[in-house]
Amino acid sequence: MKLSFLDELLEESAKADAAKRIEMSKIRCDHALQTIAVLENRIAEIENLADQERVIIDEWSNKETAKLQGQIDWLARQLEAYVRSGDEKTINLSHGSIYLRQGKPKVDVIDMEAFMQIAEKKGLLRTKPSEKLPDLNAIHNYIRAYKLPPPGCSYTPATTNFHYKTKGKNDESKTEVGAPVERSSEAEVIA
Repeated sequence: MKLSFLDELLEESAKADAAKRIEMSKIRCDHALQTIAVLENRIAEIENLADQERVIIDEWSNKETAKLQGQIDWLARQLEAYVRSGDEKTINLSHGSIYLRQGKPKVDVIDMEAFMQIAEKKGLLRTKPSEKLPDLNAIHNYIRAYKLPPPGCSYTPATTNFHYKTKGKNDESKTEVGAPVERSSEAEVIA
């Protein structure tokens, strides 16, 4: 019977595998376990060394990134000062754009008892079938009308936020946001 090339390879492989096998006894099993333990310790040493190297690399990366982020923050503050000094709210440039966007004012009911004393009279509640909840839109309208929040409410005026967008490789856009800066005049806060 003629063996195919694949059968011959399989037969040679089986013979080579049999030649590599160790004649096992209790002593050889014990030596094999000891060898496995040594190899596992070497693996642990390698992983420990790799962890130490990762810590060093992470520290270096964080340090270098912090330096670059500091430069980005400084440049962004310069861009923000420039856009705030002019009349334009958006400036589009070849490498990106800088712009100011108006945020939203925020109202929080911090003392429900004090709020509820006037809320129903002033129409500052929205009624669900089983409960009465503060109507934030009505509270905002109240603040615009009376120039101060109702009792039990806190009011955070809207801020004008600086944003910039850069165009990276392949014209991929990257957006970064600067810190909000509060409006300067009280008339703007209420309006």
